[in-house]
Amino acid sequence: MAKALKRIGFHNVQLAHNPREALKAADEFNFDIVFSDYNMGDGKNGQQLLQELRHFKKVRYDCIFIMISAETSREVVLGAIESEPEGYIAKPFNEAMLHRKIDRLMDKQAQAAYTANNIEQKGLLIGKAISIIAGLQSSLDPAQSEEVSGNLDKLYDYMQRRLLEANLHNDMTMVAEVADLLETVKSGWDAIEPGH
Repeated sequence: MAKALKRIGFHNVQLAHNPREALKAADEFNFDIVFSDYNMGDGKNGQQLLQELRHFKKVRYDCIFIMISAETSREVVLGAIESEPEGYIAKPFNEAMLHRKIDRLMDKQAQAAYTANNIEQKGLLIGKAISIIAGLQSSLDPAQSEEVSGNLDKLYDYMQRRLLEANLHNDMTMVAEVADLLETVKSGWDAIEPGH
């Protein structure tokens, strides 16, 4: 999963193998997104971890928490949802599903921030989006294809400028434009066979 997150633009990915490590990492890092397996071992589950992270304010109010589980029983799913994670992903899942879930949750946060005119939250979310695009831009390799890399570099520059304008003018249509462009780019990458 860490590799998948890095491929979609997240560069500072921290792994924790149990709730204790997760709580310690939350003390050391300021997370944008937390993924937690529902079954974590060590006597705690993902639902309990989420409650502890929020109760002791170990994550920011805008941190997205996504519960992951192979459990499909009604009781477990409803229990996990009751703790109000921002998202729930059932195993097995692929990188495209993961990317779509993150996109939807970040878009939902952005819409809520714009609707409430929460300037601080809008700025944070625009900043996150720009960072993800900058990460994608920095991973371009002209040695693979100078023309494709050059075109994507220009497109990523354009997207970042549009997001800055969207923030300045409080214009969600510009944010939607960038989201559509990212989806188009992602669809193109998804269509390429691995190894090409």
